[in-house]
Amino acid sequence: HRSNDANRHQHVNGKGENMTMRVTELTKNKAVRSNLTANSNELQRVMVGMATGKRITKPSDDPVGAAKVQDFRTSLNLSKTLEKNIGADKMWLTNSEAAVQQIGDVLQHVKELALEGGNSASTTEFRQNVATELRTIVRDLVKLANKRDGKLYLFSGTKTFTPPLAINSEVL
Repeated sequence: HRSNDANRHQHVNGKGENMTMRVTELTKNKAVRSNLTANSNELQRVMVGMATGKRITKPSDDPVGAAKVQDFRTSLNLSKTLEKNIGADKMWLTNSEAAVQQIGDVLQHVKELALEGGNSASTTEFRQNVATELRTIVRDLVKLANKRDGKLYLFSGTKTFTPPLAINSEVL
């Protein structure tokens, strides 16, 4: 009768009465198989983690951790995009600054020509040569104002594919 006693367990019902419950061999086998399957799955999960070096191999391993990983990846991609944009912006500013410097240099030369041409001692021929040089300078200034960084015009505001200035051939 000892084997029968081993299969019986005491249980207290809702009224506080002791009730004897019989646990069959089939129930025990199912519990052992269930535990073995759970342990095998956990062992496999740990082994995959060790092999890949990752604690989370699929979102169901740790949904909160997986969400944090996704947020981190999104932030990392955003940082890379911002870094790329900053590099492009630096190049844009460098090119713009160089063009502005060149325009300033040309305008300084125009000022010098205007002072020389305005001198009462300047001859008519000299003034005509200054006028010819100024026409050339205006064309050069338009080219500088239409300078590009790749396909984009530096000084065209929001219409970066449109040249900001055009030469009126009737005037020059």
